[in-house]
Amino acid sequence: MSKAECYEAFDSLGITYGPSHQALDAVYAGSGEVLAKLTLPPSAREEKEPFFLHPSMLDAALQASIGLVLSDGSASGRPFLPFALRDMQVFSACRETMWAVLSSADGAYHIELCDENGEVCVRLTGLC
Repeated sequence: MSKAECYEAFDSLGITYGPSHQALDAVYAGSGEVLAKLTLPPSAREEKEPFFLHPSMLDAALQASIGLVLSDGSASGRPFLPFALRDMQVFSACRETMWAVLSSADGAYHIELCDENGEVCVRLTGLC
């Protein structure tokens, strides 16, 4: 899915993201897995320095779950919101361009935010 397709899908679910929270560039969905390219929006870049893990990048990693929802046909037309997280590990600061790898198992999401070399910077496990 392209950036435009992702945010059109969110709009159809009643979720509208402002410019500084539109960091999804592309979402590639497979069977139970998603790879998403994230780029910090220009409107959020001047705020980048005070953040080790920029909220726009973390939000975009969560937004990428739309690829899992749409690929398995479970989109019900209702908005969804994460409410619990088992564990979060932060290994290094996020960059302006990141890759999010998402998988779903046992009703929970697992997300890794990786730099362009594939090094894991942030790992979220057990997101419901």
